[in-house]
Amino acid sequence: MKGINFMIELAISILLLSISLFFIYKSYNKVDVLSKYKFETFYALKHLDEQNELRYYAVRDDWSKINSSLSNILENKFNFYVVIFNKTINTTNIPEIESNNIGIVDYHISGDFGYYSPRIIKVFIWE
Repeated sequence: MKGINFMIELAISILLLSISLFFIYKSYNKVDVLSKYKFETFYALKHLDEQNELRYYAVRDDWSKINSSLSNILENKFNFYVVIFNKTINTTNIPEIESNNIGIVDYHISGDFGYYSPRIIKVFIWE
């Protein structure tokens, strides 16, 4: 009788341990899709900056050109909207987004060659 009780207790403890480890493992392996989109957006902005397109458009407050260039690189995997800020205020419109899952990527530049005009490019991301 003692052996059967011991086996039942052992089976229950192994079952509880297995279930708890399963839930811990499951919670750590969740991929945050928004974080992935933020990385993709940042590297797309960096790519545009390395080609000198981003600075050119940002200094001229041409958010639509930046938006279309990002659309070509990111291939419309998710929704995004570009807003450009100067030192004190935004120079373009802030979007009205009806989503609870929003991310923002900031990219700072100091202007174009020979022209100091700091800008912050904010890209709003949502699904």
